[in-house]
Amino acid sequence: MVLARKHCLGIAMPMIFAIVFIVLGIVMVFGSFNMAQKAEEVKIWPSTAGEIIKSEIEKGWTRVGTGNKRRRVPYEKPLIEYSYMVNGQSLVGDKVSFGLAEGSTTTSTGTQLGPVGVEKHEIVKSPAREIVDKYTVGAEVMVYYNPGNPSDAVLEPSASSNSNVLLIAGIVFGLAGIAVAFFKKQ
Repeated sequence: MVLARKHCLGIAMPMIFAIVFIVLGIVMVFGSFNMAQKAEEVKIWPSTAGEIIKSEIEKGWTRVGTGNKRRRVPYEKPLIEYSYMVNGQSLVGDKVSFGLAEGSTTTSTGTQLGPVGVEKHEIVKSPAREIVDKYTVGAEVMVYYNPGNPSDAVLEPSASSNSNVLLIAGIVFGLAGIAVAFFKKQ
């Protein structure tokens, strides 16, 4: 009985893996298309003048990896807020663009080899720092808002590059699941 159960699990585990990967792939692909569709809708939204009222970086630690390979890495996330008016109503928004969270797990310095093998350190700008530098407090900005719900607004009427990453990851997950399912049948 125990041997039969182990044999059954040995056959079922790859198929479960394949199904999970295929489903995750499909969800990721549809999510990326949803982000791209939302970005297209934003392009026809009306816009109004706004002002940056908060521009800072949230720093913290997060864990990545699994098992004994798990480690803590720093992250940086831009916190941008802007005020704008629509039909006499004062509103505050915090979305820069549509897509996944604009976080970064990059560190603030990078090491490179200089001439003759000498290490030189240079500052590497994180994506969060680039966003904060682009949207400084007091800067005037164009705010794109949903005419049906003016509190739904963004500064950049395009999908973040994360939608492309999500699409590629979805395709890879889906293909990995299909490959496992196909090769298991042989």
